[in-house]
Amino acid sequence: MKIQIWSGRMGGHVRVAEALAWALRAAQPESQVQIVDVYNRGVVTGAFSTAANSYERLVTRAPRFWGLIFALGQRRPALRAVRWLGRRLTRAEALRQLAVDDAPDVIVGVISDLGQADRLAEAVRPAPPLVTVVSDLVTVPRAWITPRAQLVVAPSEAAYMACRQYGVPQARLRRAGFPIRAHLFCRAGGPNGHRPDGALRVLAMGGSAGAGRLIADVQALLASDLPLALTVVCGHNRRLQQALSALAAGTAGPRRLLVLGYTDEIPELMCAADVLLSKAGPSTVFEAVASRLPVILTGSLPGQEAGNSRFFTGAGVAVEAATPAETVRLARRFVEDPGQLLRLRNPALARETCLGARQIAELILEAAPERRGTAEPGTRRGL
Repeated sequence: MKIQIWSGRMGGHVRVAEALAWALRAAQPESQVQIVDVYNRGVVTGAFSTAANSYERLVTRAPRFWGLIFALGQRRPALRAVRWLGRRLTRAEALRQLAVDDAPDVIVGVISDLGQADRLAEAVRPAPPLVTVVSDLVTVPRAWITPRAQLVVAPSEAAYMACRQYGVPQARLRRAGFPIRAHLFCRAGGPNGHRPDGALRVLAMGGSAGAGRLIADVQALLASDLPLALTVVCGHNRRLQQALSALAAGTAGPRRLLVLGYTDEIPELMCAADVLLSKAGPSTVFEAVASRLPVILTGSLPGQEAGNSRFFTGAGVAVEAATPAETVRLARRFVEDPGQLLRLRNPALARETCLGARQIAELILEAAPERRGTAEPGTRRGL
């Protein structure tokens, strides 16, 4: 069995792709799983690649502008125009090589379709089956949904209903847990509860882009009188890392600050923390849920993360801090009464999350009958 996972370079999508690759290999060890960046310059034109891969810079430096772009993309005429342009800027020969020469039995999309599905149908006949795995919880981008998909998998009831509203037939829609890298985060024991110096251990993250209001929250916590051990993961955001490193150099007393760039040690950091401080990005928060790590939510990106805070607070795994002052107030509450942290756990949601990638892997394998015959090239307009 050969399976291609179409993703991009954005952190959340990469983590979903890695989670599914692990689950597919665990479910069928002989399977060959390939993760493909469909926005790289070998698959799309340079202009398309540059625009698509500017997402992390955009949400970090101009989140409101990203919100306007997202809202525009929710309109059908605008999405049709984007897909028409994206189809023309996608290299049919590259897709034909992926679908014919590599001969996958199924393609799994973990990123919005910006014309690649239509281009594939033009370039290859018959095209391999397409399974779309949605990773947004409440506000689902319309671009996730393509009529080319034989199966769509939604990670929440709200996402399931959004897909139905977008016209996905019930027969082609399934509900499963959110896919995380369960082999890394679903460990026995959960966070280490031992605090030898009494300091509250806070892990602060803003996704791979270092987005959110990390600097303001860290400054507020350092200005408090609380005993804190802060670890901040800046991802690929070098500006953020430099600014926080300057703060760390002047830190003294009962508050300690460790600043990290991009790291693969998130599972260990979550296990060593008492609470996570993060925006409401689903991959990061679900990894915390699986690790049984309580979360303080500091907001969400406009667009696809709208509603996520309500989802996680409603599930009883997070509290929301609307301002840095509120972040300090919540941290004080946890320092004075550590038992409140124990109440921010949802064992049922943790179990569902730890099983999510495996559930989706089974659905993918069921949708991937071995293809017979040789796919033939279709039309190549736009080359």
